[in-house]
Amino acid sequence: MVVYAAKLTYFEFRSGHVPEFSAGDGFPCIEEVEIDIELRDDDGDLPVDDEYRMALAMPNFISMLDAVRETPVLKLSSETIQFLRRVPDFSEYQPSPLCNLKFLYLQGFDELPARSTDCVINYLLSNSPFAEILKGRLGRNQKFVRIDHWITDL
Repeated sequence: MVVYAAKLTYFEFRSGHVPEFSAGDGFPCIEEVEIDIELRDDDGDLPVDDEYRMALAMPNFISMLDAVRETPVLKLSSETIQFLRRVPDFSEYQPSPLCNLKFLYLQGFDELPARSTDCVINYLLSNSPFAEILKGRLGRNQKFVRIDHWITDL
């Protein structure tokens, strides 16, 4: 997927497949990004971990983040967070390309096992350590609550 849109302000990605992604110089005017990597199969079940799928999808996901690196607002679905939790080691992707992040919205944060998202959040904030983390629902009736107790090991 190649996208050239220098004046793009809103980017939404929803798919079960993370394609190769290129955006030239990125989107310098981007204001908000919403990502939903759909993991569920047609029956609504989460598929078994697929190392091959992760090996292909993660570099493409990082390319997508690099294209939207200037965004101050990033919203991730619960399935996207689950996808990222499957990454065994973020060290080869450090630091995160997100350099201007002010708000990180996490859908379904309370449904995940305690502290299981540490590496994901630490990675996403590694280049924007002062961003606020909020949890809640994505969609038309968005309602988010600030997470005040988050402590990172940055």
